[in-house]
Amino acid sequence: MNITAFVLSLLGIGLGAVVFGHLGVAAANRGEADSRGLGIAALVLGYLNLALVAFLALMYFGLVAMLFGTAAAVS
Repeated sequence: MNITAFVLSLLGIGLGAVVFGHLGVAAANRGEADSRGLGIAALVLGYLNLALVAFLALMYFGLVAMLFGTAAAVS
């Protein structure tokens, strides 16, 4: 699970990386899996990916709102 989480985080699939990262780190803490560090790295990258997507979505919708708000005020 940790390797899957890390690969998903490198591919930019943040939600999958976070889910598999938490499952993998929990399994590593119980002694059922290896590569705990890889799972933690996947969690960090996954959360950064989700934060970046949220930031870009806010910027996009803010820009769209600004453009349509300005266009409505001019006409």
